[in-house]
Amino acid sequence: MNVLHCADLHFDDEAGRLKNTIACCDHVIATAQAEKPDLIVIAGDVYDKGLILGSPGTLAAIDFVQRCGNIAPALITSGTPTHDAANSTEVFNRLNTAHAIHATSTPHQIALTREGRFIPITADLPLPDLAALVSCLPSVTKAGLMAMRSLSLEETRIEAAELLRDLFQAWGVTNEKANAFGVPTLLVGHGTVRGSSLSTGQRIIDPDAEFGIADLRLTKAGLICLGHIHLRQQIHENAFYAGSITRVDHGETEGKGFFIHTINGKSVSSRFIETPARSMRTFKPEGLPDASLLESVAEGDYVRIAYTVNEEDVARVDEASLIKLAYEKGAAHVKIDKTVVPVTNVRAEGISRLASLEEKLTRWGELNSQPITESLLDKLRLLRTVDEETILNNYLKKEKPDETAVFAA
Repeated sequence: MNVLHCADLHFDDEAGRLKNTIACCDHVIATAQAEKPDLIVIAGDVYDKGLILGSPGTLAAIDFVQRCGNIAPALITSGTPTHDAANSTEVFNRLNTAHAIHATSTPHQIALTREGRFIPITADLPLPDLAALVSCLPSVTKAGLMAMRSLSLEETRIEAAELLRDLFQAWGVTNEKANAFGVPTLLVGHGTVRGSSLSTGQRIIDPDAEFGIADLRLTKAGLICLGHIHLRQQIHENAFYAGSITRVDHGETEGKGFFIHTINGKSVSSRFIETPARSMRTFKPEGLPDASLLESVAEGDYVRIAYTVNEEDVARVDEASLIKLAYEKGAAHVKIDKTVVPVTNVRAEGISRLASLEEKLTRWGELNSQPITESLLDKLRLLRTVDEETILNNYLKKEKPDETAVFAA
């Protein structure tokens, strides 16, 4: 059995981003048309946020799912509520396609018949006659459990883990029977697995994470297709994150794409296929940014300029010109992240114990790396010994013009 596995499409209404998402999904469709998979799974986060039905992002998402359904049976699990809002994926069940589509926001098992239909699991279901048995695990939130069960945060953490283990064990019983008949068993889920890696290279060790590898193994699923983590990775011999279809933010520098998994008995072989994901580039100058920083900007780049500047040098950076230049070079979007280092008054250690102002000024200069010249010390002595009016009159006399010379000229 061949399974096309993608996730985290994040369809959005922003024109530049949507254009690239569509291009990446076109690549998925072209591959599916060539490979002719037996099943297409989308493991959550179809949308980037709660979009209004009929917006450019939702229309593009519906078009993609419909094209999937015209190639092979398609199964979709809902992602996190901040992306796939309540019932937002339900519309896919209403599409008229050549093959069946099953979109769900509820954890359950579903059977795929050899005729390509999705049917519920029943006690008298003839397992040997199935094309596949799929365990669906949409995003499970602690907030939802708290709202339903009136539990405290700590109780919710324990309750969520226990509920998931009970669910996985129940699925494991059915999957074990299907495995014995040689029926492919899959789990399609959206969530965080402890120990998985982020695009930044960090590993997730949050004790409140939804589930672990040991929990997933309870399901006895032959192939586990996951979404939510944007970094493509294999976290177990048969468990995979497809990663996001394109780059969502500037921290994601790795290649993006989707998997083609082949289930052959108890073994799984997988191929990762890259998509034409948008280029997200971060420029970090050594000093202050100028036009030379953007020489390599190419058409369609998403540009981020990150720099640090002292407070007194802020006016020296022409951000408007940098943004204009990046767009002239074809950048699709430009973002500036600026860190301003404020001017601080350094306390001079021991300065209060020095006797004279000359000594204090010299000490301050040493601590602040400022040269204190003899001329400057002379001015300090002048301020101490002569009144302000006399000093001012002396400077005015020096600046008074020679009227005879002026008239002669």
